[in-house]
Amino acid sequence: MTDHALLSRLDLNLLVSLDALLTERSVTRAAERLHLSQPALSASLARLRTHFNDPILARRGNTYELTPFALRLAEHTTTALDAARRVFESQATWEPSESAREFLIYGSDYGFTTIGRVVSELAAERAPRRALQIRAAQSPHRRRRRESAACGGRHGDPARHPHRAALRRSVARPLGGDRR
Repeated sequence: MTDHALLSRLDLNLLVSLDALLTERSVTRAAERLHLSQPALSASLARLRTHFNDPILARRGNTYELTPFALRLAEHTTTALDAARRVFESQATWEPSESAREFLIYGSDYGFTTIGRVVSELAAERAPRRALQIRAAQSPHRRRRRESAACGGRHGDPARHPHRAALRRSVARPLGGDRR
C-alpha cells in the first residue's frame, strides 16, 4: 500500500490526541486540554492502540506511564504537528505588515553593499514584525581561496589582491551617505 493510501485512511485528528496523551500522560488531563470529554479521548486512545498495536499508556498504580514505543513516538509527534500547523496556517495571500516571518538572505558582499540598506529600510517600513538575517554566500572559489590562504598559498597574499582595499573602503562608508 502506498504512503498516500495509508494517510488517506488515517484520521489526522488522532495526531492531536496522541500528542496530548503523550504530553499529559493522563486521559482525563489530555481530554481537558483538548476540550473533549474523557470518553471521547478514550475512544481516540483505543483507535491509536489498535493502529499501533501498542497500549501507548500503561497504568502503574494510580498513574499512567508511556510504553517504550510511545516514548519513541513522542519524539516525532511534536515535529509532525508543527509541520501540519505550518501547512494549515499558510495563506493564499501574504500581508507583509502582519507577518512575523524570519527571512534568511544570502548574497555577495557587493550585493549587500549596494542594496542592503535599502532592502532593510523597506522591510522595516512594510513588514515591521519580520526578521532579516543577512549572510554572505560562500562561493566555491571564495572557499578555495580562504583554504589556500590558511595554507600559505598565493591567494592569501593581500598584495596580489589590490581590489580588497577598495572593497574595504566601500563597505566602511555608510550606504546612503555622501559618495564624494
